[in-house]
Amino acid sequence: DASRTVNRSGRGSRVCLIDVSGFEPEHFLGQRIVRSNRAGLHVVLRDYSLHLSKAVPESSEVVIILVANIAVKGVPHRPLVITLVIDFDRSTLLLIPPSGR
Repeated sequence: DASRTVNRSGRGSRVCLIDVSGFEPEHFLGQRIVRSNRAGLHVVLRDYSLHLSKAVPESSEVVIILVANIAVKGVPHRPLVITLVIDFDRSTLLLIPPSGR
């Protein structure tokens, strides 16, 4: 299941990203991160969460914040925050209503 669940800030609803132009957070494994709160690290992705920052009306551009718990050379570090601007087909954006609890 390649779907991702992201939290929509302040809305109380979840957004399920069925497909984001082939983006998989696992692609960051061992890669050099440029746009982040700690640029230039080679990181090993341990676990992550995605947060929808904004969806631009009448556009396929969505800004997603990737918060990854990482280890550098086996040592856990503060979560790495990466800003991703992703273009994808908005028809793949599925809004899931709050559970009501």
